[in-house]
Amino acid sequence: PRAGLYGGTVLQGCGKGNGGSIVSLDTPQGSCEFTVEETGHFQHFVPREVGRLTLVAGENTLTVRPVKKAKAAVMDLRRIILERLE
Repeated sequence: PRAGLYGGTVLQGCGKGNGGSIVSLDTPQGSCEFTVEETGHFQHFVPREVGRLTLVAGENTLTVRPVKKAKAAVMDLRRIILERLE
């Protein structure tokens, strides 16, 4: 409900040999990119702090977009957590 700067954490899994893809979290106010890390299996989810996003008060749209696919698959994504920083 409040505008401000938010820290982004993703819960991602990535199988052996498939890491290295680049993914972007996009909002109309900006974006942050991160490199997918291998977790040993696509269903072995690991929390990762991936950047900061500015959000407006009220409803926002967040888009997860693959920027570069490094291997056969990008990742499995279970959750995105946004925590207000300021």
